[in-house]
Amino acid sequence: GIGSVNLSGALGARQFGKIYIMLGINEIGSKLETNAQKFGELISSIRSVQPNAKIIIEANLHVSAAKSSVPGTVFNNPRIDAYNNLLAALANGDSVLYINANPLFDDGAGNLRAECTSDGVHIYAKHYAEWAYWLSQN
Repeated sequence: GIGSVNLSGALGARQFGKIYIMLGINEIGSKLETNAQKFGELISSIRSVQPNAKIIIEANLHVSAAKSSVPGTVFNNPRIDAYNNLLAALANGDSVLYINANPLFDDGAGNLRAECTSDGVHIYAKHYAEWAYWLSQN
């Protein structure tokens, strides 16, 4: 029922207590600093429409070890961690928070567990309930 409403229109329809944002894995090949700057601009835009909402930045999830180790790939966990660190710096600990669900899905070496994904990047939908529960506790 949203139709052609843009983000500002959707957010302006009512006031929210919390707004979760997780963006960037598809842009991980671009300049990380520029992406983080754009993310900060998005936060400012959301804040202008939702001045009282807590904005929660979600870290991008890691990729599998197999995906991360492909020679020359930009979809690698050190790069994802570098980007997540830039996103974490946007949080102020009060009205803008940063959370990281990677421990929920990672193996012992900091990679997305292979059994959680078919493509090495996106988690299976069957894990969404676990993720949603984790979000409700954080």
